Amino acid sequence: MMTFSETLDMHINALINRDLETFQKTLVPDDRLSVILQNGSRLADFNDIIHFHKTWFSDPDWSLELNLLSTWSNQQTGCATFQVNYADIDPTGKAYQLRYLLSLIFINENENWLLVLDQNTMLPKVR
Repeated sequence: MMTFSETLDMHINALINRDLETFQKTLVPDDRLSVILQNGSRLADFNDIIHFHKTWFSDPDWSLELNLLSTWSNQQTGCATFQVNYADIDPTGKAYQLRYLLSLIFINENENWLLVLDQNTMLPKVR
């Protein structure tokens, strides 16, 4: 059995490396999974979430830097919050950057840590 910390590392490394197969192994495979995007829209269907990440992972233009702000866990639940610095290129070819908080909540189910909530919250723009 992997610890919460090991599963969190696996999830983040899969994200950074655009490894959909490994990423999917860290997700609860049913309707308990929710992803809330920076614009407030919610993905709640497992297949929609996989399709979203497959499309995003296939885009070679983005990069992100994650800074861990906090993490905690007990026997049933684990939570981590990161500050994300995200860089990408829009469809017109213009580069842009986003700063946001990423909060991840995992549950321990049958000795496996699985993501149930991926919450993205925009931070104010730095002037």
